[in-house]
Amino acid sequence: MAFIAKGGAEHIVFPPTLLSTEPLIPVMHFTRQSPGSWTFAGAYESVAMGIARDFSILNEAQDIVFADHGLELSGVSADQWPFGHVNLARVNGGSVEWRRISQDRGFYHSVATGGIAEIIVGMYGDNPAFDVDRYSYVIYSKAHGDSDIVLHPIELGTGYRVRSGQSWIILIGSLVL
Repeated sequence: MAFIAKGGAEHIVFPPTLLSTEPLIPVMHFTRQSPGSWTFAGAYESVAMGIARDFSILNEAQDIVFADHGLELSGVSADQWPFGHVNLARVNGGSVEWRRISQDRGFYHSVATGGIAEIIVGMYGDNPAFDVDRYSYVIYSKAHGDSDIVLHPIELGTGYRVRSGQSWIILIGSLVL
């Protein structure tokens, strides 16, 4: 759950979860004019997340990056879990604009931000889409616009291994808004 104060109002952006069962629940947005009572501002089904494990405030505009690792479905093996995405939320007045900034689903575990729109995302576990013995992954943007945000594999040099017991993949990049 993320809390920000922006545009003379306070905002809570809350991605609820059922943890191990479907369905996904829409992200909820609440606002409050200070002083005042909290009001329900909207629900966002298009970005319903399995388990939004972490978030980070990206910039001075208080855009929020959510790392979603997807549902941990009970009764099935982890390789059958649906995994999640990395999503960007921009509070704009009384609503939230959403943008998916990951190309592939993954067990996105944690996120940190800094600098000018720098994003670092940790993805934990074995996703068959990624060869974690050979690759690290980068989220970056070359120019303005949604279509410029892509996930690219970068082959690592010899003598360096990402895997050690459980695997971690670090995604690092710059996002131009």
